[in-house]
Amino acid sequence: MKDSHYTVRGRLETYSPSFTKAEQKAAQVILAEPERVMYASVTELAQLAGVGEATILRLCRKIGYKGYQELKIGLAKESEESAASCGTAEHVLQEAAASMDRTAGFLDQDTLSRAKEAIEKAECVHLFGMGVSGVSAAAAQNRFWQTGKRAYAASDYHMYEMLARVIQKGDVVIVICADDKAPDIMEMVQQAKDKGAVLILLTPYAASPVTAYADYVFIANGGDDFFHLYMSQLFIVECLVQA
Repeated sequence: MKDSHYTVRGRLETYSPSFTKAEQKAAQVILAEPERVMYASVTELAQLAGVGEATILRLCRKIGYKGYQELKIGLAKESEESAASCGTAEHVLQEAAASMDRTAGFLDQDTLSRAKEAIEKAECVHLFGMGVSGVSAAAAQNRFWQTGKRAYAASDYHMYEMLARVIQKGDVVIVICADDKAPDIMEMVQQAKDKGAVLILLTPYAASPVTAYADYVFIANGGDDFFHLYMSQLFIVECLVQA
């Protein structure tokens, strides 16, 4: 992993499922008031969040920083970059590039190669996503068809139930999700594994219960923004599609 590619916000969002309650409180303050945190001491941040100083230091290490000072440097750098962006078009471009850059930072080349090999061997690729992820699943279906790979996408659970009936052993099921805590997601991945399918998961969360069922996991870290999440998901799809 290339830690230099992650923003503070990106790291906090990605690792949030693994945070303790105290760490969640500290993370919320950092996300809500980054400018204030930049100039706060570790003691001041601990008081703001209502947690101990040890919690702040533990949170910093958990998201890949050596300490609190390094986290503050990251916040300051991001603030400067945001202020430097001029014009709507340039800002959109920078944010989209940052989203894909964060996602690229999580990509493991060996995992990517093995996932692509599974796709090449599969008779069919089945894709599922709801909401924003449903749009990504539909776009991915079209992209696979362009390469000659048979692919079918479902954007709601009832459609997936119909697709699930034709899943064969060795097929690839790609689940694209923004919220992998939804009960339907867990049921879908269990069905796919019961059928003998190879399961590829695209998720914003590094620590997720669904990852235990997946053969290959890719972190699509686009944050809460529709466009950035869509871009990060399609970035991974394109990496899987290209030879």
